[in-house]
Amino acid sequence: MTDQEMNYTPYPGVDAEDMTEHNLTQAVKDLEQGTQASQTVTEPEPVTVTEQKPEVTEPIKASQIEQEPEPEQIERFDVDTESKLMKAFLKVFSESESVISEELLLKIDTPGIVEPAHVCMCVAKTTRAKLILRRFYSGQSKVPSDVSMNLKNPGNSMYSLDYFQNILKILDVVTDHFRIIEGTDTPCIIESEDFKFLLAPRIEEN
Repeated sequence: MTDQEMNYTPYPGVDAEDMTEHNLTQAVKDLEQGTQASQTVTEPEPVTVTEQKPEVTEPIKASQIEQEPEPEQIERFDVDTESKLMKAFLKVFSESESVISEELLLKIDTPGIVEPAHVCMCVAKTTRAKLILRRFYSGQSKVPSDVSMNLKNPGNSMYSLDYFQNILKILDVVTDHFRIIEGTDTPCIIESEDFKFLLAPRIEEN
């Protein structure tokens, strides 16, 4: 095959008529450069990572924490004293069939208890005394206006020695100081810081 019979593919941008040896050499170089350029891997640009510091929070102070109010401390006798008082009261008073709650009892100003024969009455003057009377309380909330304690035609002011001694035993558990108030045809009042006892006079028939 002669040169005249060969078919040439023109280089892009070059006419077949201008396809000289010089042009062919230049075209080969351009192709080689283009191939190298296509094989060159472009390195990615470095990524700058910004380190995020953890958020620092200030510690919460104890004063900033909302605290529930502490329950109010209820004044009580110590366990040993309470036990001795219960034994002494049981010699005079009877336990109630239904015991009132502490919450309700403490709302009563002067809760009082009366022994079965209605001869002796005890009134609590302090919170700790109220809690002692709780086991014996049956609804009498204050000293009755009738200080004769429902006695008819009381006689001379004489009092039961047994009741008097038992009252003193109760008071002896908690104190050495108390006062005694007596009058004519009226109950005897035996009173300490915590308790007030009313002892009805004995009836002497003529």
